[in-house]
Amino acid sequence: MAARVVKLCELSREEVLFVSTSNRIFAIPMASVKGIFRVPAKAVSQIIKMTEINLKGKRPPLVPLWRKLGLGKDIHLFPGEEKRIILVSSRSGELALLVDRILAQQEVAIKSMEDEEHTLFKGLVTIEKWAFIVDPKAL
Repeated sequence: MAARVVKLCELSREEVLFVSTSNRIFAIPMASVKGIFRVPAKAVSQIIKMTEINLKGKRPPLVPLWRKLGLGKDIHLFPGEEKRIILVSSRSGELALLVDRILAQQEVAIKSMEDEEHTLFKGLVTIEKWAFIVDPKAL
């Protein structure tokens, strides 16, 4: 099996929101974030079944980030565990991303990626370990 090489290009600085989903860390550009909403633990099992959600009079499609990124068939539900919905701008309008947790918001140096297989990501960033930067416009 041949190893793939991902070419990392110049650095840029951008404000990102670090999120956790399926025990992995991803970053979402803050320029795309339109709102963050809490999902109470008792509502999580219902929310996961929905395809769109009402957020302050808007009805964007609801996309569990772990499903979109192919990280598993379903989320691991723990009793009493809340989730978060992040409303983002995408090419097709607004989109509601369901994630496990919000970890931090920070300005970071981003290394852009040139890799045709990772079209959902616009780059990489490292704080303590590498995190892919999700490109909301590609969702």
